[in-house]
Order: sequence, then C-alpha cells, then structure tokens
Amino acid sequence: MGNICNSEQKDELLSNQLKNTYFSENEDQPYAPIKQIISNTIDRENNLEIGVGFDKTEIINKEICIQLWQGLLGNSESHKQGQKVELQKALYNIHKKNPERFEEVLEQVGGGQIRWFIWKTLLFSCIKYKHQAMKIRQTERLSIVERDVKRTFYNHPFFQLESQSYQLLSQLLNLIDATFRGIGYTQGMNFILAFMLMQSGGNIEQAWPASFLMFYCSKWMLYAIYMPEFPLMKLICCVTKEILKEQDCQLYKHYMQLEIDDSFLLQKWIFTLYLYNIPKQACLHFWDIIFQKGILIMASINCQLLISFKSSIMNFNNSIEFLEYTQDQQNNYCQNYKQIKSNALKTFPSNKIILNCIKSMKDQYKKQQLAYEYFKLLQVNFEKSNFEQKYQNWMENNLKQFN
Repeated sequence: MGNICNSEQKDELLSNQLKNTYFSENEDQPYAPIKQIISNTIDRENNLEIGVGFDKTEIINKEICIQLWQGLLGNSESHKQGQKVELQKALYNIHKKNPERFEEVLEQVGGGQIRWFIWKTLLFSCIKYKHQAMKIRQTERLSIVERDVKRTFYNHPFFQLESQSYQLLSQLLNLIDATFRGIGYTQGMNFILAFMLMQSGGNIEQAWPASFLMFYCSKWMLYAIYMPEFPLMKLICCVTKEILKEQDCQLYKHYMQLEIDDSFLLQKWIFTLYLYNIPKQACLHFWDIIFQKGILIMASINCQLLISFKSSIMNFNNSIEFLEYTQDQQNNYCQNYKQIKSNALKTFPSNKIILNCIKSMKDQYKKQQLAYEYFKLLQVNFEKSNFEQKYQNWMENNLKQFN
C-alpha cells in the first residue's frame, strides 16, 4: 500500500492534525475547510503524507502537485499577494470553474499525494448542504460488526487488534446500520469504510461524511448495492457482460459458455469496490475514476479486467477451472492496472446498454418492492426525467429518522 504511518505516535499526530470540519456556513463553499488542514508549503518527504495508501512514486508531475499545494491553480492572484490558499479550496474552485482542468489534475496527480483532497472534492460537489445524517453520533454496537472489524485488513499496519483504528472502523460500520433503513450492516462494507478511513489519515470526522455520500448520492448509490436482492450489483454484472460482448465477442462467447456464476468474481469486485481481491495500488486508481465518473464505470473496469487475462480464460474448459484460477491468481491478474483504467475510461457504458439492462431486469423484481422501485427510478434516469430530485426523495424515505 505504499508508505504508511508505522508508529502509533505518528498516527495520533496525523489524526489530531486533521481533526477539523470541512463544512462552512458559506453556501458557495459547502465543504471548504474552516481551519487550514496542513501548511500550504510543500515538504516533499513528509507534509503530504495523507492516507496510508500514499506512494511518492505515483506522482506523475511533481510541479503540478507543488502548484496545487501552494494554491497557484486555485487563486494565483492571492498567492502573488502573499495570501495563504488552502489546497481543498483550490481544488474546489478548479472543479467548479474549470472541469476540464480538474480532469487533468486528477490524471496527473490524483494518483499521488493529494488523492484524499481530490476524492473529497468530487464527493462534496454532489451535495449542497450538510445532511443531518452526516453527524457523528452514538450508536448501538452490533456483534456482527465487531466480528468483521477484526478481520478487515488484519495484516495492514494501520489496523492492529484493539487499536484506535479498529474502534473508529467499528463506529463507522455501526453508523451505516443506524443510518440506512432496509440494509443495515452487510459484509463488504467493512472493506470500503476501512479504506476511506485509511485514506483520510484516520479522521472519522471526514471519513464518515464522505462514506455517507457514497451510499446516499445518485452518482455512486452504494445503498442499492447492499439492498435486498442486490439490484445495483446485479445490474453492474449485466452491463459488464454487455460491454464485453461489444469489446471482445470471442471472449464473451467463451465466458458465457463456461456458465461462470457472477458470485465467482464479479460480485466480489462489486461488493467491496475491488478491495477484497485486487492489489491495493490498483484499487486506488480504480477508485479515482469511480469518484470521477460514478458507480457504473465499474462495469467498464470489470470488462477490462476480464480482457486482461483473456488468454487464461480461453484455455478453461469449465467454470471450476475459472474459479480456481481467480482464487490462486488474485494478486497477479491486475499488474497492468493503469492500462485497465485507461481502457475503462474509453469504454464507459452507453445509456442504451444500461437502459436495455434495466428494462430486461426490472420485471424480475415485481415481488420485491424496494428493488422494483429502484429499477423504475433508474429507468427514469436514463429516459431523462427529473431523476435527481426523485432519487433524493426516494433515498430520504430509506433513511432512519434522527433527533
């Protein structure tokens, strides 16, 4: 996972350094930091070490990273006048005023030292006001959560048994159960929220609102992945195979002939956003474009992952051989993750493919009211009819009430 915070003392120092809210009362800057997170002068060795997925080798263009850190791209006039400019605010301004430039920033330095700031920019650009459910609050501790917490990235230095990191992860998972009606806590969430917590540098005040938005917002819709009958997960599987048919018909036909159950691999990728059986450095890059493009980019990533080990799949005679291969090679079949990411961005599923999959699946769920309502909402989305407001109203009905 790259460089990490190896000592508890350093973890505590970093956590304390980051403990502030990034919400302000200013409507135009709903998540700009109230206090400066870190000094705006760059220390190439230490000051940018935010998130345990940090890796100095991932910086493609160091000069752009330095400019961002100093706020030059966000407000060059302020910098000339000697004013301090916060990195988060600089990124917010670029995203709001110059989306094309922001995509360039994401491509060139999003994979490096400022990743967490970029993720927050993308997440909080999707909501105007702080939602009351984002507040950290006391919740009931679930035994299933406590069990899974101890099995989450158990060999990663960030998580040590009975450490503060595990306590924070436990609180995050219990918050999911206490916030969303109809799903509660489900296995797979532990990896996603643990990853968010690590990338935030152990700051639960930032990790929880960011995680909430991934479940709540229509761009990512993680709520629907874990709903009864798992409608979004199954939709992504369906779209994956449709893209594969377009991209590599030979591989698609053989894959379908093998009658490979989606639970062998595709569902694992989707349930954990690749964190269960994909190398962590690859996950960072895949998450970059999930935040940028939305949850359905996963269908394109899945397709490109399958294509990346086509030569092996074509030699399989049955689904059991496929299953054995994916279990034995889970850390080896994603070595070219940067190319997979690039190809996925070029093959984002068309509205026509998605809508056809929605229509073909919707009627299967007539007896499951929640899933059926969800598919009807998605159909509205891809037929261009006031989706955002309808989706938000639907999600509000699936949140528990707070005092």
